[in-house]
Amino acid sequence: MIGQLLLRLVYKYVPKSFYDYPRSLVKDEPMVLDVGGGSGGLLHGMDCKGYHVVWELDPILASRAPRGPCSEAVIGDAENLGIRNKSWFGAIVFHDSLHHFTNPWKALEEADRVLANGCIHIHDFQPKGLGKLLEIGEQLLGFPAKFLKIEDLSQVLSSKRYKVVEQRRGKVGYTIIACRRTRTVR
Repeated sequence: MIGQLLLRLVYKYVPKSFYDYPRSLVKDEPMVLDVGGGSGGLLHGMDCKGYHVVWELDPILASRAPRGPCSEAVIGDAENLGIRNKSWFGAIVFHDSLHHFTNPWKALEEADRVLANGCIHIHDFQPKGLGKLLEIGEQLLGFPAKFLKIEDLSQVLSSKRYKVVEQRRGKVGYTIIACRRTRTVR
């Protein structure tokens, strides 16, 4: 599919600074799961203070992710994470990925199922303005492009007993961080 080829190209050349803010929030977490992490841009430049996993459906993107003594890439579906319940992850990140899943709500349910005791970090595009144009473009390229509203995410996460500790809106995107227990976001 042409859309997937374009996505691979974009992830190959996206500036590392695109990941600076979300990376700063999880850099000290001992166990990070980057769901739909593409080529692992979030993990590039992270110290070996913990263990980091990129969970990616596209095998070509996953092959570009960092691998080493403290990181790995797993080829898998975000809507069916092959990880045990309440696993060891203290942070689960969806960075520019949630809208790519056929059922983003199912992907969030899976994150909730495997998160041990920590935070879910979502960084995505708002479904309006430039984000709406991106949504239309991605749909034309064959992607699901299901952009979620920050208000809906906040409501659903709160209903699952998460505390929303950060909610930021930018001109195009947003960040929402919701934690299982009271935590200070770095």
